[in-house]
Amino acid sequence: MIECRLRVLPLLAFIVLLLPPALLRGQAPAEVQVTPAQLQLKVGARERLFLTAYDADGNLLSNPAFSFAVAQGTVARVEPDGTVIALAPGTTTIEVRAGTGRATVSVTVTGAPPAAAPPARPPRPAEPEPEVAPVLPPGARLVPSPESLRLLPLESAPLSVALLGSDGSGLGRVHVTWTVEPVGLAGVNDSGVVTGLQAGAGQLVARGPGGLTAALPLVVTADSLAVSPGSLLLPPDAIDTLRAMVPAQGGRVLTTGLAWRTSDPSVARVTDEGTVLAMTPGQTYILVSGYGQQSSVRVTVHPRAARLRLAPAPGTPVRLSIQSAITVELQAFTADSAPIAELDYRWHVSDTTVATFDPAARRLLARGLGRTTLTLDVRGFDPFVWEVEVVPGGLSLSRTRLRLAPGARDSLWATLLNAEQQPMGPASGLTYVSDRPDVVAVDPSGAITALAVGAATVTASTAWNASAVAQVFVSEGLLLSVRRGASPALIELPLSGVGSGVALPVEGIAVLQAAWSPDGTRVAFTGSVAGNSDIYLMDADGRHLARLTDTPGADQDAAWSPDGGTIAFTSLRGGTAQIWAMNADGTGLRQLTTGLGVNAMPAYSPDGRLIVFISTRDGNADLFEMGAEGDAPRPLTRTAEPESGPAYFPNGDVAVVVSRTGRSDILRLRAGDGQRIMLQSVAGRVGALAISRDGGTLAYALSQPGADKNAPPVVSFYLKSLAPDLPPVAVQAGGEVLSASFQAAR
Repeated sequence: MIECRLRVLPLLAFIVLLLPPALLRGQAPAEVQVTPAQLQLKVGARERLFLTAYDADGNLLSNPAFSFAVAQGTVARVEPDGTVIALAPGTTTIEVRAGTGRATVSVTVTGAPPAAAPPARPPRPAEPEPEVAPVLPPGARLVPSPESLRLLPLESAPLSVALLGSDGSGLGRVHVTWTVEPVGLAGVNDSGVVTGLQAGAGQLVARGPGGLTAALPLVVTADSLAVSPGSLLLPPDAIDTLRAMVPAQGGRVLTTGLAWRTSDPSVARVTDEGTVLAMTPGQTYILVSGYGQQSSVRVTVHPRAARLRLAPAPGTPVRLSIQSAITVELQAFTADSAPIAELDYRWHVSDTTVATFDPAARRLLARGLGRTTLTLDVRGFDPFVWEVEVVPGGLSLSRTRLRLAPGARDSLWATLLNAEQQPMGPASGLTYVSDRPDVVAVDPSGAITALAVGAATVTASTAWNASAVAQVFVSEGLLLSVRRGASPALIELPLSGVGSGVALPVEGIAVLQAAWSPDGTRVAFTGSVAGNSDIYLMDADGRHLARLTDTPGADQDAAWSPDGGTIAFTSLRGGTAQIWAMNADGTGLRQLTTGLGVNAMPAYSPDGRLIVFISTRDGNADLFEMGAEGDAPRPLTRTAEPESGPAYFPNGDVAVVVSRTGRSDILRLRAGDGQRIMLQSVAGRVGALAISRDGGTLAYALSQPGADKNAPPVVSFYLKSLAPDLPPVAVQAGGEVLSASFQAAR
């Protein structure tokens, strides 16, 4: 937009030109303006005309020479300063001239002519007829219109007065006389037309019959004019209208006292009312002058557009997320495919609470959820319309990975996201699909049911094609590493231990020890390839296998932190078994224990702050505890018997296997006071000790000598209920159990 710059010219000095004086001298008047354009006078009355002149470029001239020609000299005459004197009843016109400029004033004179003197008698003054005061009802009043008035210097406005009764009813026509207070603020004629003369404030007073008076406030201010719009961009033959207004007066539009002209009529023409007609491509300026001010507005006429290139194409549905935006590409071409740099167009959004449009950047911005339309109006074309839908930015699910036991049920909750991925509230009207309905079934509400061991991807989708996925793993509650023949393998068993088990294949790797992640969706295990063992990670269904360590020394005994973010393990990479830790993705490797002796078999406390482990630093394999980062190690036991396989109960108690000659005791060390509680004592060697997530079940493997010294050992696996305390129950694992890991019941 081009800002119109206006200048107010002091009235008392009459005119200060906008151009330098050297350029103004010698310019001839080409236009004359007269205020008022019509006069109604009584015989003998006098009224002065307000005169201004402009040169051919619309510049206001100072001290122009005016001349006057009266069509009927018997009706009125004009003095050199522009004062009109009414002589006799009748009508006439006065032509005001300055250079080549002309303006015409209509004059109507009323009243009786002066009485002719009798020939035989000396003239005698006529006696005026006594005025008879009208009889007015009580409560009669004069009501002027308008109630108040604000004018520019040289601007005129009509006044009127109504005679009303006490009940507001009209009492007929009334004749009043007008005066201005203070004198010089404005002029008012007998017809009630007031003209502002100089800046100031006062009032107009109407005096009527019976001594009735009424006043209305009058303010004359030299406020600046403005033109709207500030510029025009039109195709040939288009029509538009300019309006002059006074911003300081509430945008009041001026309709009189203005002169419009164009600097290049071959590009655009303008009427006396400010209507612009585009002619041929090019640029011109429309000049407007009046009330001692002038301004210009740029008008650009662009070539006629024959076609438009728009992207996205009109009619294409536009879908946006809240606070996101797209830019509409627009290019116009002439009939010979020449691009048009500027084009006259209008953009409109039907509901700006849903979206807004920046015409300068041609950028559509999503504001709120809902539907609206974007419309482009270009002269010479039918409207172009886009249907716009604003949707949330995306979708998220309450969990992206979860584990269920066969037959278990759970629910996924969906949340709407904005463009910044911030939650906006619950989502509804979604479509849920499982890619393995034989493993996981999902209903329209997002409720899922685990049907068989395996994995499935559940996808939630919206009507606007936003989606979110969750990986659902179905597994049994007990994971065993079992040596069956030459190579150990993984099997899953129900928590009851009843069943043949489900194999979890790991191609080409001997699994020596394995542990479920806390959420049950992954497995960390010790895998042996070509005689070297390292720590591996995979999903609960055996996919996405990753090797986390790769050193010549053996890495084993993987243990998860409760938050699933860290894996502690035993490593012989330095020659002596020490406890190390790493992030669950294999990064952040650090050593937790140092010094002489073996430090092995780590297990995390339920709150993740401590690690219990077996250490021979004092000679015997005793139970130790340290901080999760290896700080402040301390012994929990000091016995002559070796200890192994530590594990935490949910309340912080520790289970440990104590080996004695020919027997093994499974003890519970109470947290706080270290009191030792016997859980189970058996003949043989106990390994693969594990405690269920609720602390109510104990699992262990047992190896006992064969019937004779040459016979292989007898291996078995047991589950023992601790609450209530019941005898161990043998579980058919099909081989030697090397490790056991419990999963949650659900």
